[in-house]
Amino acid sequence: MENIQIGYNGGVYAVNPRYDRIGDVACFASVRELPTVPDCVVLAVPQKYVEPILEDCAALGVGGAIISTTGFSELGTSEG
Repeated sequence: MENIQIGYNGGVYAVNPRYDRIGDVACFASVRELPTVPDCVVLAVPQKYVEPILEDCAALGVGGAIISTTGFSELGTSEG
């Protein structure tokens, strides 16, 4: 969170349904609860959460997403 905020004057929001805060930033339970539609989201979540979160982002009109996860093609499975 600190690195994202360095030199950036726009809004930075944290989404995590398990926490009220991450550092000094308040957490929202889901992207749907954010006060504004983000230009970009950064997802650092397990694979099973990526698709539903991206669907929420698309429905809201989020401009883009950066995804950091595992469990896709590197597994060599049909599910991946």
